[in-house]
This record gives sequence, C-alpha cells and structure tokens, in this order.
Amino acid sequence: MKRDPITRLLAAARRCPPRSRELPRAVETRVLAQWRSLGWPEAFWLGLLRRGLVASLALAGASLVLYMYLPKAQSPNELALADTMIQNQLWP
Repeated sequence: MKRDPITRLLAAARRCPPRSRELPRAVETRVLAQWRSLGWPEAFWLGLLRRGLVASLALAGASLVLYMYLPKAQSPNELALADTMIQNQLWP
C-alpha cells in the first residue's frame, strides 16, 4: 500500500538541510548601490518633507498671531439669534 503523498512530502522536507532566509551580502550591496545611484528619491522626499514642515510651522505661527491679536467679539445673545432665525423662516 502506498503512503500518503503529504506524508512523503513532509518526510522529504525534514531530510533537507535548512536554507538561509537572508540574501547574500553581494545582492544587498548591489541593490543599495543601484538605489543610491538614482540620487533623486532621497533628495526629493527630504526636500518635500522640509518644505511641508516649514509650511506647517508658518501656518501654526500665523494662527497663533491671529488668535492673540484679533479683537475678541462678544458672544451674541442666544435668544436674539433664535428670534432672528424664527422671523426669517419662510413658511409655505
């Protein structure tokens, strides 16, 4: 009687030596060298990140200045607002 194919496959896999999951050092070096030779991805992303950081800081500073120096309006009377809304309501 023949053995189950799955059992045979698992037995064969147990007899095989374990393979290394790491790439050889030469492959990693070549990939990194090729990526660095392009040159633009790092410079492009870093420049974009710097510009975004400067823009967000400028926006936060402008918001802070406007908050500090614009005159504070007094809160409107809630009943006056409700009365205005009721009077301007269009009835069919």
